[in-house]
Amino acid sequence: MAINCSDRAPCPPGSGTSASWLHAEGPVVGQWMLKELRHHGYDVSPGTLYPMLHRMERLGWLRSEADASAGPKARRSFYATGQGKEVLAIVLKQMQELKNETQTAV
Repeated sequence: MAINCSDRAPCPPGSGTSASWLHAEGPVVGQWMLKELRHHGYDVSPGTLYPMLHRMERLGWLRSEADASAGPKARRSFYATGQGKEVLAIVLKQMQELKNETQTAV
């Protein structure tokens, strides 16, 4: 799944496309994710996104880093873990199967 980046919703550095950020070795930040989701029509609030990111971190799918000297509200960078990339591959496969099934049903 390739989604083109634009000035309105820039891709994270080094990721190539917005859909590939989970495959990137570099971090992404929550504010970028919120902008990217809005660009694609999803009006997600920080109060929804950040608890989901923290849950994914607890599950071992993401890891995050923050500058401890910046205090409790420091910008947090998120990285996909190996386990997170495996989960992503499973979900993408399931989405493709669903897409194929719905196309043949029509």
